[in-house]
Amino acid sequence: MAAVFLANITGCQIVIAGAVDSAETAIWLSRKLTKQFKKPYERTIKAVESALTSLNMKIVKETKTKTVTQIRSKYVDGKEVWIDIWPVTDEYTKVDVRVGIIGDKAASVEILEKIVSYL
Repeated sequence: MAAVFLANITGCQIVIAGAVDSAETAIWLSRKLTKQFKKPYERTIKAVESALTSLNMKIVKETKTKTVTQIRSKYVDGKEVWIDIWPVTDEYTKVDVRVGIIGDKAASVEILEKIVSYL
Protein backbone atom coordinates (compact mmCIF):
# COMPACT_ATOMS: atom_id res chain seq x y z
CA MET A 1 0.00 0.00 0.00
CA ALA A 2 2.86 2.35 0.83
CA ALA A 3 4.35 1.81 -2.65
CA VAL A 4 1.08 2.75 -4.33
CA PHE A 5 0.77 5.83 -2.09
CA LEU A 6 4.34 6.85 -2.88
CA ALA A 7 3.77 6.29 -6.60
CA ASN A 8 0.71 8.53 -6.49
CA ILE A 9 2.65 11.28 -4.75
CA THR A 10 5.50 11.14 -7.26
CA GLY A 11 3.20 10.83 -10.26
CA CYS A 12 4.33 7.35 -11.28
CA GLN A 13 1.81 4.91 -12.66
CA ILE A 14 1.76 1.37 -11.31
CA VAL A 15 -0.57 -1.21 -12.79
CA ILE A 16 -0.41 -4.84 -11.84
CA ALA A 17 -0.57 -7.25 -14.76
CA GLY A 18 -1.66 -10.45 -13.05
CA ALA A 19 -2.27 -12.44 -16.21
CA VAL A 20 1.40 -13.15 -16.74
CA ASP A 21 2.20 -15.71 -14.04
CA SER A 22 0.35 -16.81 -10.93
CA ALA A 23 3.49 -17.31 -8.84
CA GLU A 24 4.92 -13.85 -9.37
CA THR A 25 3.49 -10.55 -10.53
CA ALA A 26 4.65 -8.33 -13.37
CA ILE A 27 4.58 -4.58 -12.83
CA TRP A 28 3.76 -1.93 -15.43
CA LEU A 29 5.93 1.09 -14.62
CA SER A 30 7.46 3.84 -16.76
CA ARG A 31 5.93 2.45 -19.97
CA LYS A 32 7.50 -0.99 -19.57
CA LEU A 33 6.54 -4.33 -18.04
CA THR A 34 8.96 -5.70 -15.45
CA LYS A 35 9.06 -9.18 -14.00
CA GLN A 36 11.53 -11.17 -11.93
CA PHE A 37 11.99 -14.89 -12.60
CA LYS A 38 13.57 -17.63 -10.54
CA LYS A 39 15.68 -18.68 -13.51
CA PRO A 40 19.39 -18.26 -14.34
CA TYR A 41 20.55 -15.42 -16.58
CA GLU A 42 21.63 -17.53 -19.59
CA ARG A 43 18.44 -19.60 -19.55
CA THR A 44 16.32 -16.44 -19.48
CA ILE A 45 18.22 -14.97 -22.44
CA LYS A 46 17.54 -18.13 -24.46
CA ALA A 47 13.85 -18.02 -23.47
CA VAL A 48 13.58 -14.41 -24.67
CA GLU A 49 15.22 -15.27 -27.99
CA SER A 50 12.92 -18.28 -28.45
CA ALA A 51 9.84 -16.23 -27.54
CA LEU A 52 10.67 -13.56 -30.11
CA THR A 53 11.33 -16.18 -32.79
CA SER A 54 8.00 -17.90 -32.07
CA LEU A 55 6.23 -14.52 -32.41
CA ASN A 56 7.92 -14.06 -35.84
CA MET A 57 9.90 -11.13 -34.50
CA LYS A 58 13.45 -10.77 -35.79
CA ILE A 59 16.17 -9.74 -33.35
CA VAL A 60 17.57 -6.49 -34.76
CA LYS A 61 20.34 -6.03 -32.20
CA GLU A 62 21.61 -7.89 -29.14
CA THR A 63 24.14 -6.47 -26.72
CA LYS A 64 25.31 -8.76 -23.93
CA THR A 65 27.47 -8.07 -20.88
CA LYS A 66 27.77 -9.73 -17.49
CA THR A 67 25.36 -7.20 -15.99
CA VAL A 68 22.67 -6.86 -18.70
CA THR A 69 21.58 -8.21 -22.05
CA GLN A 70 19.68 -5.78 -24.25
CA ILE A 71 17.66 -7.16 -27.14
CA ARG A 72 15.99 -5.00 -29.78
CA SER A 73 13.32 -6.34 -32.07
CA LYS A 74 10.38 -5.13 -34.18
CA TYR A 75 6.80 -6.13 -34.75
CA VAL A 76 5.67 -6.68 -38.35
CA ASP A 77 3.99 -3.25 -38.19
CA GLY A 78 7.37 -1.67 -37.40
CA LYS A 79 6.73 -0.96 -33.70
CA GLU A 80 10.04 -1.29 -31.85
CA VAL A 81 10.57 -3.68 -28.93
CA TRP A 82 13.23 -3.33 -26.23
CA ILE A 83 13.93 -6.17 -23.80
CA ASP A 84 16.49 -5.87 -20.99
CA ILE A 85 17.54 -8.97 -19.05
CA TRP A 86 19.30 -8.39 -15.74
CA PRO A 87 20.96 -11.06 -13.57
CA VAL A 88 19.76 -10.37 -10.01
CA THR A 89 21.46 -13.36 -8.37
CA ASP A 90 22.66 -16.76 -9.64
CA GLU A 91 19.05 -17.98 -9.40
CA TYR A 92 17.00 -14.87 -10.25
CA THR A 93 16.74 -12.73 -13.37
CA LYS A 94 14.75 -9.55 -14.04
CA VAL A 95 13.20 -8.88 -17.45
CA ASP A 96 11.97 -5.48 -18.72
CA VAL A 97 9.80 -5.39 -21.85
CA ARG A 98 8.90 -2.16 -23.62
CA VAL A 99 6.97 -1.96 -26.87
CA GLY A 100 6.81 1.28 -28.81
CA ILE A 101 7.86 4.76 -27.79
CA ILE A 102 4.90 5.35 -25.48
CA GLY A 103 4.67 1.75 -24.29
CA ASP A 104 2.08 -0.81 -25.34
CA LYS A 105 0.97 -2.76 -22.29
CA ALA A 106 -1.02 -5.42 -24.17
CA ALA A 107 1.89 -6.17 -26.53
CA SER A 108 4.34 -6.23 -23.60
CA VAL A 109 2.11 -8.72 -21.75
CA GLU A 110 1.92 -10.91 -24.87
CA ILE A 111 5.71 -11.01 -25.18
CA LEU A 112 6.22 -11.65 -21.46
CA GLU A 113 3.67 -14.48 -21.49
CA LYS A 114 5.55 -16.06 -24.40
CA ILE A 115 8.83 -15.73 -22.48
CA VAL A 116 7.19 -17.48 -19.50
CA SER A 117 6.14 -20.35 -21.79
CA TYR A 118 9.80 -20.93 -22.73
CA LEU A 119 11.02 -20.82 -19.15
